[in-house]
Amino acid sequence: MKGGLTALLYALRAHHEARTRTWDETSLSVVFNADEERLSPTSREVIGAEARRAHSVGILEPARPGGEYVMARKGAGTFQLEVTGKAAHAGLQPELGASAIWDLAQKVAALHALTDFDKGTTVNVGTVRGGERPNVVADRAVAEIDLRAWSRPEAEAAIAAMQKICAQPHVAGTTARFSGEVSFPPWPPGLPGTERLLEIMRAAGRDLGVDVRAIKTGGGSDGNHTSAIAPTLDGMGPRGNRAHSAEEFIEVATLLERTKMLALFLDRWATEFEIPSGPR
Repeated sequence: MKGGLTALLYALRAHHEARTRTWDETSLSVVFNADEERLSPTSREVIGAEARRAHSVGILEPARPGGEYVMARKGAGTFQLEVTGKAAHAGLQPELGASAIWDLAQKVAALHALTDFDKGTTVNVGTVRGGERPNVVADRAVAEIDLRAWSRPEAEAAIAAMQKICAQPHVAGTTARFSGEVSFPPWPPGLPGTERLLEIMRAAGRDLGVDVRAIKTGGGSDGNHTSAIAPTLDGMGPRGNRAHSAEEFIEVATLLERTKMLALFLDRWATEFEIPSGPR
């Protein structure tokens, strides 16, 4: 993410120092947010407001591993399943307890079985917590669940299936509470505005000898929100790989390439649309 911010700042600096028409006559609004990995709970309103003022939106998320830009993303949501049971001594009177962990474990297996790679719908239980000590039947267990889907109907069908799984008790004496929502709506492929922005980026790539490709991806971003408001192109940052792992890395050489691509894209975009300038 720092690579994307760097590319943006130096692209803007280049326009400023060259006193380009893009810099002098185009209004640019830049939003930096620090909560995107939590589905942008506090910045979403600001991003939406700026997108409604904008003609187009560029997202400085990293490029995909092959250098591709992003033209569509799955919807993403986070859900919580909390199971309540009854505590008891695991050695003296285990029969008097109701294990929330045992009930949750069976629900987790069923939740993961909802994943359908052919449809692109995935359900992942990413965290599990529960219990106090090994010799106590657990009276509480909690799981956090990630859902991804390409369309609203597919997401709604998966949520209905999760609700059914969570409502079914597997251990007598336990109850469950399921909550959450789809926070990043699906960004479908083939939107005309995105296609037009991609054409402008391809033209910039031809000038620099860069082959510009774009793909749809399962990861969510703030582009999921803006794409429903204004034409959006994502993945404009440098290339890297192994995101969210200890092996995550950036391809340093692409930092300069992406900075040049972004600067030229802004120049071509301003010429293409000739948007009147407003307050900077």
